[in-house]
Amino acid sequence: MVRDAQGFATLMKAGIGQATEEELRSLEPTFKILKVIMSKQVTNPLLIQYWSITPYQLGTHTIKFSVKPHQQDTSGSTPT
Repeated sequence: MVRDAQGFATLMKAGIGQATEEELRSLEPTFKILKVIMSKQVTNPLLIQYWSITPYQLGTHTIKFSVKPHQQDTSGSTPT
């Protein structure tokens, strides 16, 4: 959601109400992403895809894990 560690620190400052107006303006793209994420409704957590946050070293390759349901959600929930 943010480009770097400074962006993350600014987001945390905004979360506790200590960000300046300039910092809040710099976070507008992040707030747009968060708005989209928060608008999604998950009716069953077993029917959505998950990813590992941390990359892992697998031999000479760096990977992230992903888990997704085998069958499609037919309950009418909003996809993520």
